[in-house]
Amino acid sequence: MTQTRATYRTARLVAVLAGLLGAALAILTPLLPVKQTTAQLNWPQNSTLNSVTAPLIGYVATDLNISVPCRAAAGLTGGGKTVLLSTVPKQAPKAVDRGLLIQRANNDLVVVVRNTPVVVAPMSQVLSPACEKLTFGAHADKVTGEFVGLKQGLEGEKPGAP
Repeated sequence: MTQTRATYRTARLVAVLAGLLGAALAILTPLLPVKQTTAQLNWPQNSTLNSVTAPLIGYVATDLNISVPCRAAAGLTGGGKTVLLSTVPKQAPKAVDRGLLIQRANNDLVVVVRNTPVVVAPMSQVLSPACEKLTFGAHADKVTGEFVGLKQGLEGEKPGAP
């Protein structure tokens, strides 16, 4: 009998200590230090315009600022649609509906966000010396795009600015 009581007493003591330790750790958890880093992707990398895969970048960015030199569009050849920059894989279902694409569509360079064109300029103007770069910004309250160096055309013409 005394051995059974000693066993229960030991088990009770272990349970009380485990409970106290668990409660203390639960109280201290919110006080632990937190280190948060911001995901950032710089492109081009190593001065080359190669494709970049970034699987660890979050799906939805809070702010996105992109600047692409106009001369990068010189590599977009052929008819139809050729992609210069995309935030979604081309094989993804409904990629145009879900992301950002900078693409050549026939003889125009188009910035498309969720299947809505933001800014369009003719390739002849984009590849001209006047065009410096394409800038794009997406923030919580607005989306902007501009071909720096190009001027907006007349009504009915395709603009080179938003």
